[in-house]
Amino acid sequence: KVRFRRRGGVSIDMRNFDSISDVDSDAFCRVGAGVSRNRLNADLRHTGLQFMIDPGADATLGGMTASGASGTAAVKYSTMKENVLSINAVLPPDTILSANDDEDAGAVSVASAG
Repeated sequence: KVRFRRRGGVSIDMRNFDSISDVDSDAFCRVGAGVSRNRLNADLRHTGLQFMIDPGADATLGGMTASGASGTAAVKYSTMKENVLSINAVLPPDTILSANDDEDAGAVSVASAG
């Protein structure tokens, strides 16, 4: 048997943060942390674009960003680090962090190459 000692912590359910904006002319879209990779690709299908990072599971983009996901196509399409253009985060107690102060906050890059 293995015992794990928990020392507190918080787990936040991000499933309701599931918005996806339309793809703009530069092939960028804004997504919520709770959007899954498969749902994003289903929404992009009509545009001919695809989000190419594939960690092997239907992970959320927030989880993929937090863990620095890559997958089997990382050599060709890079990792989350190179595909997330900007991010907004809310930190305790009331701090809003913006990793990029431009109009594309929260945008991810999508590609048409396959």
